[in-house]
Amino acid sequence: VDSNGGGSEAGQEIANAIRTFGKPSVAVIHGGGVSSGYLVAAAADRILALEGSTVGSIGATYSFLNQYEKNKKEGIVYEQLSSGPFKDTFSPDKPLTDAEREIITRDLDILRNNFVAQVAMYRRLPVEKVAALADGSTMLGAQALENGLIDGIGGTREALAHLEQIIGEPVSLCWQ
Repeated sequence: VDSNGGGSEAGQEIANAIRTFGKPSVAVIHGGGVSSGYLVAAAADRILALEGSTVGSIGATYSFLNQYEKNKKEGIVYEQLSSGPFKDTFSPDKPLTDAEREIITRDLDILRNNFVAQVAMYRRLPVEKVAALADGSTMLGAQALENGLIDGIGGTREALAHLEQIIGEPVSLCWQ
């Protein structure tokens, strides 16, 4: 894994595929297993990371650029023509309303809680422990090991050795 994440849906799809693969799995986090990239790694039976690997960033974000003030200064006027008051919620050309912020926050809470629950289930950790780590921050390999987000410090060689021990025969990488 060398991913800073992406959409929660893609991470969930890949994690589901790993969980239903039916074969032993080891994820190796190289540069980073962050956000959805970490969720994918968490779905494996075992996770290894290097000491300098960046791990975690459990949480959700809906961030966007807002150029309303710039447009106002430049005399650009936003004309709202939409089928409902929330249809243009993420438009960068208008200020975010309190009602929109409330809906976005609601959805972020749901996404975060789902993420926490999945990591807790995959890693066999108490939900409360994962929730305490789910502030969006990352940690390096040794700290991730201390917090139960990975199973060991190591790389590809150690992952292959682990799989060979489990299945009792040599393992080859699919890209070699």
